[in-house]
Amino acid sequence: LPWSGEARVARDLGGDWRLAATPDAASVDPAKYELSFLPKGRAAFQLDCNRASGIWEAKPLSADGGALTFGPLAVTRAMCGKGSLDTRIARDMAEVVSYRKDGGAYRWTRAPS
Repeated sequence: LPWSGEARVARDLGGDWRLAATPDAASVDPAKYELSFLPKGRAAFQLDCNRASGIWEAKPLSADGGALTFGPLAVTRAMCGKGSLDTRIARDMAEVVSYRKDGGAYRWTRAPS
């Protein structure tokens, strides 16, 4: 991330996150859905029984959030159980345009260290 907000974004987003809520309040097991913001604009996802990876870019716009986008995700294609959100989340990440510290359509919380 070659712009001046790099340190702020690393502080806001860096590390591991678990899915806490979906836009339609579908029931989720947070341990099955994790997102890791990695160095150099890389992202890694655990999406139930599948994994995904791709690139991300972010720019802080206010004290509470900023712009966030994900590039296309490379996703494994194992068949997860009934009710899995793996393909839906992988598809929806292409529509992400921002992040808010107080939640949003998909709400992720920091994973325990």
